[in-house]
Amino acid sequence: MKKAAVVCAKGIGDGLLMMVASHRLKHAGYDVTTYHNKLSELSPWFPDHSFETLPPLEELKTAFLPYSLIILENDNTEKARQLIDLYKRGTLRNLSVFYPTYENSKHGNLTSWDRVFNASQSMVTNISVAISSLLQSREISTNNGLLPPDNLIHRKHLHRVVIHPTSSRKDDMWKKEKFLQVGAFLKEKGFEVVFSVSPIERPEWLDIEEKGFLLPYFPKLDAMASYIYESGYVIGNDSVIGHLASNLQIPTVIVSDCYKRMRLWRPGWLKGAVLTPPWYIPNFKGSRMRVRKWKEFISTRRVLSAFRRLAYKDNIPV
Repeated sequence: MKKAAVVCAKGIGDGLLMMVASHRLKHAGYDVTTYHNKLSELSPWFPDHSFETLPPLEELKTAFLPYSLIILENDNTEKARQLIDLYKRGTLRNLSVFYPTYENSKHGNLTSWDRVFNASQSMVTNISVAISSLLQSREISTNNGLLPPDNLIHRKHLHRVVIHPTSSRKDDMWKKEKFLQVGAFLKEKGFEVVFSVSPIERPEWLDIEEKGFLLPYFPKLDAMASYIYESGYVIGNDSVIGHLASNLQIPTVIVSDCYKRMRLWRPGWLKGAVLTPPWYIPNFKGSRMRVRKWKEFISTRRVLSAFRRLAYKDNIPV
């Protein structure tokens, strides 16, 4: 059986997205290993898939020599540069680089195996198109193989809203007080409002329990996924939970700083609401007001209006 490796960028959302390629390769007859440092925590949700953590840089050559096909999500890291160099020197076979963004002056010439993404399409769509092209297939599928355990009930707690107020990038986080205002309003309307943060972030958020909000502890991604799957809605920053919720068909409201970037990075399975600063806010070079002050230009009223539209589809008045 042919062996394939799918090498993801470090974000958990990236891992979920690149599983589209892994799942398609598996169904094409490949023995697939997906390389990501955290995705194995969701292995019960990906039956028959294999996961490995990324090897140290000095072990890349040895680790990837056995594969007849390697799919690399380019993240402009030293890991990506070394894998590309190993391929160009003829050490590795058939490396296909998926470029979310591409510049010839920065990335060099493309090979016939490489794929450059369309910035107007979501990552999910781009990956599904790219892997179909590599396999020379007309069938395009966004299925990444995610299967919830049988003991869970989809959206069992329809009135439960999970708010994810953090992000791996601090500049991408909407203001804490605005999330609290949204949560307080929804709580008054009879919703169960729950805040979700990582174990590392938890100490900084313990104070919200004093404000009457739940802050459950999720030791691993598996526990968080189970909770999200049985919840009604998700509100949060551009982060893993948005992609996970979309993947699990949970309606989302996502706040972010940049419309142009979110055309590519928006949750792409179940389409939710993505809120960014209005286009007419000045963003001239030297000022960059829309970038620097984006948190000021997304109001709690706008977030609640987007949520109200999602709830309306479920016949829930807000």
